[in-house]
Amino acid sequence: MSEKTRVRPVSRIFQLKQLKMANVIRYVCRRAAWRLPFVCNHSSSSACEMENPVQNQIENKLRAVIKPSHLEVVNESHKHNVPRGSETHFKVIIVADAFDGMPLIARHRLIMDLLKQELEGGVHALSIHAKTSQQWSSSGGIVPQSPPCLGGSKA
Repeated sequence: MSEKTRVRPVSRIFQLKQLKMANVIRYVCRRAAWRLPFVCNHSSSSACEMENPVQNQIENKLRAVIKPSHLEVVNESHKHNVPRGSETHFKVIIVADAFDGMPLIARHRLIMDLLKQELEGGVHALSIHAKTSQQWSSSGGIVPQSPPCLGGSKA
């Protein structure tokens, strides 16, 4: 059988299509990163770390110490008057059993202490939604949307 007429297994063809789609998605997201919150679905974590180092640093620190059952770190910089691709405004949604019996202010202090280096660096704003598993399930997994930016112009 010649090279041109060789039939590839269906699973390999599917993998190639997925890979091509993933590259298209990455390209589109990079081009529109200033408009979209970043969600990493890459198979390689090193690709994400290079694209969003501050966001990944925040995620890694929180995962290592608090060991959450649910964690979302959303880069909301695109909603503010900052250059494209900035990592200055974040929303953290974290659910952990470690928060049981801990007052909300203590949860926030714990997270702020863990992220002290990032807050002293380029992170300008951090919105924290720290919940216990029970609070998370009773809220239906819903957190309030961040308010619009009121400072500066988006011009």
